[in-house]
Amino acid sequence: MRTTTRQDIGARGEAIAAEWMVQHGYEVLETNYFARVGEIDIVARHIQSDRLCFIEVKTRKKRTGDAEFAHSIAKQQKIRKAAQVYCQSHCIDVDAVPISFEHISVYTGESKYQIDHYMV
Repeated sequence: MRTTTRQDIGARGEAIAAEWMVQHGYEVLETNYFARVGEIDIVARHIQSDRLCFIEVKTRKKRTGDAEFAHSIAKQQKIRKAAQVYCQSHCIDVDAVPISFEHISVYTGESKYQIDHYMV
């Protein structure tokens, strides 16, 4: 199946975000985790705090600042439900393991990119 330019940009942004996370003390556990209730772009573990992180990545070509606001409450609920499924399927005790939901905005340019990271 052929991908669209938009899908290519999104995949590139997710790869950049995953690389950035590794450079900043995360271990990437999965990318594009899919459950019937939703998808999570990146599942990672913050090595220093041993925190389980569910990360949504939004990529834009221009730095307009809108990537931070590009997911709705409905999308956030789907991510939370998918995170619950992930924890259940991996036998993760959510009462014992710290969990965070995070957002990474990737702004791509001709030859460089900028990343903004947020704890949601």
